[in-house]
Amino acid sequence: MRTPLRLGLFVGLALMGTQAPTVAVQLSVPSQALSKDEGPRAMRMLLTMQANRPYGKGNYGTLSEILALVPPVQVDATIIDEQTASYRGYTIRMTRSADRKHFELALVPAGGTCAASWFSNEHNVIYSGQAIGCPAQ
Repeated sequence: MRTPLRLGLFVGLALMGTQAPTVAVQLSVPSQALSKDEGPRAMRMLLTMQANRPYGKGNYGTLSEILALVPPVQVDATIIDEQTASYRGYTIRMTRSADRKHFELALVPAGGTCAASWFSNEHNVIYSGQAIGCPAQ
């Protein structure tokens, strides 16, 4: 009876030992630039928080308020100023009207590269585009 218990304990410890380095490696890998699918996904998450309007009926939040509600984006975002954050090789810019009734949201490549960009506003339609003169992707 004691042998199976020892064997189970040994196997359990061995499995735990093999998993720990994998987790440590995953946590230390820096975030990569956004893929073609991740940009629209980030936009949808940000727009969903604005659409839920936790700031009162007819009011929209600031970029930092919205980022706080979207942990998958917030973890890789760095706030630059009230309207701007850097995010995985891109710039997020959200401008909001003084009466908090309208906003515009853009996710554009940092440094003016020819990568895809995404845009939206309080109508929650996401538009994608690429700078004129860039090769088609």
